[in-house]
Amino acid sequence: MNKTQKLTLIGLIIALFLTICRMTDLFGIIQLENSIITRWIREIEFWIFLGLIFLISIKIERTKFLLWSEIKRKWYFYLLSVISVFAATVVIAVSVPIILKILQIPLKQEVLESVADYYCSDKLLLIFGCLTAGIVEEFIFRGYLMPRLEILFKHGWVVIVLSAILFGIGHIGNLSLAGVIVPTLIGLIFSFHYYKYRNIISLMIAHFLIDFASFITSC
Repeated sequence: MNKTQKLTLIGLIIALFLTICRMTDLFGIIQLENSIITRWIREIEFWIFLGLIFLISIKIERTKFLLWSEIKRKWYFYLLSVISVFAATVVIAVSVPIILKILQIPLKQEVLESVADYYCSDKLLLIFGCLTAGIVEEFIFRGYLMPRLEILFKHGWVVIVLSAILFGIGHIGNLSLAGVIVPTLIGLIFSFHYYKYRNIISLMIAHFLIDFASFITSC
């Protein structure tokens, strides 16, 4: 293992630990009753953690945050990308709960429903939360994670699968099987798209619209 791989591995371990702790609230960092204020704090925390991961890449890995150069595309690429990713996500989001019901596996959507209730009661929070998920999660799980996995594992399929699995694990705080399986499968689509096209902006737009549509439907 060369110096670049060693620094990448160290930075990656620290970044993943921080990110998963935040997304799962592993150590109960915020000990507040559920409220609109708490939801706002949690959303802002994601931006703070993105800043920490940025510092990790600069100070520990000694490299830039986004290792893959963003490839600018024609306007219709963004349109087609968003539509295709959105459509594939809808298929997954609809089919997985149906399959789990057929297998008589409880969905346990209480956590997601609770979050949706807060978003529905504060439309500004809803928009900010969807923007946070679309921008921060894509920067972390696609922009930051995937290039570093490629440095360590080389093979594209390993990068795509591992990043998707970690994306699913990052949603374990949903406390439901569907709440992990669905993000993992969606992660496969997003990771494949980013690996092939090197364009994170289209994924941010799609991610925002997917979350926004999901919560609006719940409302």
